[in-house]
Amino acid sequence: MVLSVPERSVPSMDPLLTTEPIPVDPRRLPKWDVLYGGKKIGRIEQERIGRSTSMFFHAFVFVGGKTISLELDTRFEDRCAKILQAWRDPASTPQTRYWLGLEE
Repeated sequence: MVLSVPERSVPSMDPLLTTEPIPVDPRRLPKWDVLYGGKKIGRIEQERIGRSTSMFFHAFVFVGGKTISLELDTRFEDRCAKILQAWRDPASTPQTRYWLGLEE
């Protein structure tokens, strides 16, 4: 059985930045595709760390043919913005610079 994940809105200055829920097993935490102008540029996965009551969002950006882990944050909208930033300018984040072998 596959359960649909609720829609998440991204209050962003850029109306082309959207998210779509990824159907997941109901025993797993939700995931979303992050799209820019209909093109998939990243993914966000909800995670729980230890016994924390806070939910975290783990961002991944698709750039240079790689899926690069960015970082965790408790704010969904910030992860969307971080994915867009890393996708537009891979040299802007330490994670993409490292994995793509870019100089600082």
